[in-house]
Amino acid sequence: MEAPKNSSEDKRLQKNKLKHLASWQSRRSVVGMMKNTKDYHMHLTTLSDQKANIVIAASSIIISVGISQVRHFDGILMMALVFLMVGASAALLLAILSVTPIFNKQTSKMTSYSKGFNPFFFGHFTDLSLEDYTDHMFKVMKDEDIMYTEMVKDLYQMGLVLRQRKYRYLSWSYRIFFLGILGSIILAVAAFF
Repeated sequence: MEAPKNSSEDKRLQKNKLKHLASWQSRRSVVGMMKNTKDYHMHLTTLSDQKANIVIAASSIIISVGISQVRHFDGILMMALVFLMVGASAALLLAILSVTPIFNKQTSKMTSYSKGFNPFFFGHFTDLSLEDYTDHMFKVMKDEDIMYTEMVKDLYQMGLVLRQRKYRYLSWSYRIFFLGILGSIILAVAAFF
């Protein structure tokens, strides 16, 4: 005959099992949130690059056609065309700046002990030896707090690049492109009156 089960023992085991499950789900939720946020940052990066490519293509066409046609105009119409080409040129330069990767001396000489070192960004870790990088990554993977800190730092740095570089230059590029078109239209309409 089986001995009756100890209900308090069962409750304790069940509580520990639920606690372990909650801890596992919590870690999984954090990693999922981080992954979703990183995916969103990557999506925004892709969108900004596509928008910059649109400005680059449109500006290049306007500049090419404008250069070939500028000798056919005079007076205010020539000023309108030149105004359009200047606006397109400025927009082109800003769009190119928004998609150009920047590597400065500070970024290229990172060590795993440098302030702001990001083990997930190739611009930081490629100057390390494979052994140093492996040691650092194992240290990160062994401690959840360090791992989450590094993941948060990576997200933050991606956000900084998007805000301070890509979208800032892209915003100015679109504004100048718009002003160049608007100014040339105003000058062209003025030429007809």
